[in-house]
This record gives sequence, C-alpha cells and structure tokens, in this order.
Amino acid sequence: MLRVRHTILKMTTIPSAGPPATPRVTGKRRRSGGPSWLAALSGVLAAATTLGVAQLVAVLVSPAAAPLVAVGGVFIDAMPLRLKNFAVATFGTSDKFVLLICKGPVIAAVAAVAGVRARRRWALGAAVVIVLVSCAVNSL
Repeated sequence: MLRVRHTILKMTTIPSAGPPATPRVTGKRRRSGGPSWLAALSGVLAAATTLGVAQLVAVLVSPAAAPLVAVGGVFIDAMPLRLKNFAVATFGTSDKFVLLICKGPVIAAVAAVAGVRARRRWALGAAVVIVLVSCAVNSL
C-alpha cells in the first residue's frame, strides 16, 4: 500500500515598504487518513475478518487448528502453575471458556493499535500483524 502525502498550498504576501507585495507559497503538511478512531476500527474489522477466514479454513482442514483454540492452548501451557491453579479454583471447569472470552478484547485492542500505527506508518502496523501471525503459527 502506497502512502500519499498531501500538501496544502497557501498564498501569503510579504509586506514591504517598497514595490508591490510579492506572493510567497508556503506548504503545510496535513496528516493523511481519517481520524484515529476510524483507523482503530479498521484494524479491529481487519482482525475479525482474518480470524473468521482462518476459522473457516480450520473447519475444512482440522478443527484443532482453529486460531483461537491453538493460541489458547499455547497460552495455557505457558501460564505459571499458580495462575493455572487459581483459574481452575475460581472458574472450575469453565476456565478455558473464560480464557476464550478474555482473548477477544485483548485481540481487539492489539488490532486497534495495529490500525492506528498503520495509519501513521504502514510498516509499524504490518509489524504488529506479523508478530501476531508468527505467534499463531508457532502455536500450531
């Protein structure tokens, strides 16, 4: 994706005591793109679309390869034993369901950050997405 920078040209005059005023062109840079909330929303919608397509592919290939389930399994395995015991004691057999519900807002927040970063510098947003994809691929 190429980024185009817009420049607003404004004609100003330089007051002088001698000959008539000389026009001068000044350039002011304007941020490209819309407001930050729109960039964040775009990131969240892109993540939701990506997860939806990955879920559909996982249904065709292997249900165990679903992105949320695979990443959740790796997250549970990497969790300290005391935290695992706390989750089981607090939520009982619903501990994995609670983890699945808690992953949604975290993924949405990271996707929103990626959208805002991509608005300013596309490479920063792409880097966040690459890190997320590498975490998902490593969990399979």
